[in-house]
Amino acid sequence: MTGPEHYQRAERFARDAAQATDAAEESVLLRHAQVHATLAAAAATALAGDLSGPNAAEWAAVAAAPAEASYARRRQADRR
Repeated sequence: MTGPEHYQRAERFARDAAQATDAAEESVLLRHAQVHATLAAAAATALAGDLSGPNAAEWAAVAAAPAEASYARRRQADRR
């Protein structure tokens, strides 16, 4: 999932939370919204910053890649 996709998902969860009729459901939806908003902010920060550091290529690839590709890349790196 890309940064913009996380942002869109966060907006959707927040909108759904505002329409929830049950406090428990609202709480769960808001937690999901917060997670996606945080991931969107991390991606935006990584891509907007100076990408010349030692982890630049990794951040650029992870922040802009679909979640499945990012996960597979991390798993492969963990095996090294």
